[in-house]
Amino acid sequence: MKHKNICFALLVTLAGCQGNEEARKPLGLTLGEEAEGGIVFYISPNKDTALVAASVDLGPVAWSTERVVIPTGLTFGSGATNTAIIVEAKKEDTNDFAAHLADNLVLDGYDDWYLPDIEQLEVLYERRELIGNFSEAVYWSSSAIDGGYIGGGYSINYNFRPGVYTRRQTDLNQHAEYLVRPIRTVLAE
Repeated sequence: MKHKNICFALLVTLAGCQGNEEARKPLGLTLGEEAEGGIVFYISPNKDTALVAASVDLGPVAWSTERVVIPTGLTFGSGATNTAIIVEAKKEDTNDFAAHLADNLVLDGYDDWYLPDIEQLEVLYERRELIGNFSEAVYWSSSAIDGGYIGGGYSINYNFRPGVYTRRQTDLNQHAEYLVRPIRTVLAE
């Protein structure tokens, strides 16, 4: 049921309530505000959707302890669906992995956390001062691509370390242990 709710929230996030905008009250949230179990770091232009980040990191943990090919979305708003895809694909895995940690987080009574997609993670980086408590480290995203050969799964991470030239990184080392900053979607009523 949890993943169906996340997928529904994603559909609403991406599509909005077309033709029914009047029925939804805008969220009364501001960037940097503590709300809904985390800290607000994104509010949609029509103010009917927001994203909040957990106030703490999880991990370090591997994206996957075994090299796997699980292509997922790269675009803003795909994090919840990506997480559900990864958790389902790795349901037999007995080791902890990034998407699993985010998916199983319960914080302030909220249990619908997920691993952000690479674009959501980039917004987290841009607004890291609003959120706070980030380490100068590498963070996993839920975005991944097929490397084009057997076992060639590449996951995408984002480097929060100072002084690096390339922040977005395609990583062949899915077993490397990086940090996770879960997020969740908040919808207007």
